[in-house]
Amino acid sequence: MNDKTGDEQTASDQLNRRAVKEATSFGSAEPTDGREPYEWRSRYPEEAKKIIKMEAFILVGMLLFSFIFLFLTWTSTLESIVSICCEISNSTTFQKYCYFMLSGLLAGSIFSIKYLYHAVARGIWHIDRQLWRFMSPIISMGVAFVVGALVHSNLLNGNDSVIAPPTAVSIGFVSGYFSDSAIAKMYEIANVIFGHAKKPAQD
Repeated sequence: MNDKTGDEQTASDQLNRRAVKEATSFGSAEPTDGREPYEWRSRYPEEAKKIIKMEAFILVGMLLFSFIFLFLTWTSTLESIVSICCEISNSTTFQKYCYFMLSGLLAGSIFSIKYLYHAVARGIWHIDRQLWRFMSPIISMGVAFVVGALVHSNLLNGNDSVIAPPTAVSIGFVSGYFSDSAIAKMYEIANVIFGHAKKPAQD
């Protein structure tokens, strides 16, 4: 009886040490992800590994898509393709907003890829976060577009006359990668324009 209790205590201590090791190793210069030396096999079942690979493939596809279309925008190829079916009244404005959106998509893709490999390595990956990982790049693209419009309209104290392509890409990437901060800034602007909502009087 006592031996069994001692074995259970030893097993519990080992689990606790392993949990501490995983927590302290993540993000360090030489992360071990809580593994012992030469412990190389995946802990995920085959079904999970297939889904993880599919997610990685889609996110890398988004990343490459943004790079390719940034290049097509820079060479004016994208404008030529769009002009086949639509008339572009202002070439500079069209390219500027393409830079905003595509660099926002680039930022969101990088953010999701970083989260994916961290979650997989730490053993905290799960299927319920899949929608979040896929939607983050799309949300980042939308936020970058709106932030670009705010800069274009000088609501963010920007100077539209100096927004060169590298500047537009930088604005789109930063606002896309830090989309939460960008949304918070929009909230401040909304309060300036529309004012704070008044609470209804209570009887």
